[in-house]
Amino acid sequence: MATFEEAMQEAFASAPGHEIIYYTIEINHPAFEVPIRLVQGNDNIIAKLEDEADTNPGEMVEFIGAPWELSLPKVEEGTIPEIQLTFDNVSREITNHISEAVKREDPVKVVFRPYLDSSLDAGPQMKVPIEMEVLDATANNYQIQLTANVEDVFHAAFPLTRYIHDRFPTLSYNT
Repeated sequence: MATFEEAMQEAFASAPGHEIIYYTIEINHPAFEVPIRLVQGNDNIIAKLEDEADTNPGEMVEFIGAPWELSLPKVEEGTIPEIQLTFDNVSREITNHISEAVKREDPVKVVFRPYLDSSLDAGPQMKVPIEMEVLDATANNYQIQLTANVEDVFHAAFPLTRYIHDRFPTLSYNT
């Protein structure tokens, strides 16, 4: 069975060469007036959020270009998947927001959404973006590191829709 990273490499290899993939994250907390929205890289983008988003559902919003990395979780039996997010050279404003947020009891939420350059106005490329909750945060003068747990996406039901007789009566087979 292929690992998640091998599956991602296969998907990248089969994607059209001219298509640019933008990886975005949204960091949100009740203490923030507006969520922090970042896109990996130097350029800002304006993209549409999914209709089910917690803030600004279905709206076009700006993601600010910033250097950050996401380390994918290891898949091991009996462990909760954790993702490491590292932000380099972040502004003092973002550092202060995150420092204040982790001091409070309310969880800091992070949402990961990939977009394609050709369809920024169509919404993210994941039907259900990956939502995480920050467990730990460390910061110094040069970077911020967040550790977040992920919903158990590796063991989630697929497809997300359950095909049951009550909703799809023609699926019944009578002999």
